[in-house]
Amino acid sequence: MKTSTLNYPGMVMGFSAYAIWGVFPIYFYFLSSVSSWEVLAHRIIWSVVALIALLWWRGALRGVFAVLASPRQAGLLAAASLLISANWLIYIHAIATHRTIDASMGYFINPVFLIVLGIVVFRERLNNHQIACVTLAAAGILYQFITLGGFSWISLSLPAAFGGYGAIKKHLQLDSIASLFLETLLVMPFMIAYLAWQGSQSGLALVEGAPHVQILLVLAGIVTTIPLLLFAEGAKRLPLYVMGFLQYITPTLQFSIGLFAFGEPLDRHKLIGFILVWTGLLVLILGQLHSRRRRALAPAAEME
Repeated sequence: MKTSTLNYPGMVMGFSAYAIWGVFPIYFYFLSSVSSWEVLAHRIIWSVVALIALLWWRGALRGVFAVLASPRQAGLLAAASLLISANWLIYIHAIATHRTIDASMGYFINPVFLIVLGIVVFRERLNNHQIACVTLAAAGILYQFITLGGFSWISLSLPAAFGGYGAIKKHLQLDSIASLFLETLLVMPFMIAYLAWQGSQSGLALVEGAPHVQILLVLAGIVTTIPLLLFAEGAKRLPLYVMGFLQYITPTLQFSIGLFAFGEPLDRHKLIGFILVWTGLLVLILGQLHSRRRRALAPAAEME
């Protein structure tokens, strides 16, 4: 009987990628004095620089642009560029306005949103665990909406933008590194134009900001690229279900940082909403484990 072994390098890479994304609030907290649009512009521009260097080092830079010859692929890249830019901007704004907990809720909801997207767009059918997960998450959202008189737009727009981005990425004929390079490259001219306008109006933090702000803005590209590279390499070495479980590291760290490090408020009603969403995700995880166990046992049962 063949036994599976855990790929430790893959686990380290996957865990590290999600852990870095999870502590991003601390990084962007130190940029709270800078306009969210300016932070986004620097993140995009310096990401392009970092990704050019990475693709050149991998010998893959020359062939990246071939995909733009296809109008369909170019259109998909443009749509992906808008969605990932929106996701980054909303996230940066959430940290700057001390709404890290709301952002973490968005990333907890993201797997649920992907399930709903699969139903609506790809006509996928749900199993019982997925139905329970969606129902509990919807109950958590509805509870907060009723008790708090609304639901955080950040918590809904983050998974909407990222879920749509993920759906588009399924149809792009590029790996994640090359895809992100072209996505950021497409929007970079607009970001340069914004910085030129901002500089003429009130100055730029890169020029006039404190030294630590200037350093963090320049490093934004490397900080964006490193976890992406770790994720891509980890995904090559680990089963998809393991990467799926590891993804909850990110919102868990974000939630913890928002609550314990930043001291953001978490009242009883918001906590109950979180608990309903967490319960739904637990049902989903247990369902995935059960389904995987049944598939693993099926060949053995057929041999008897």
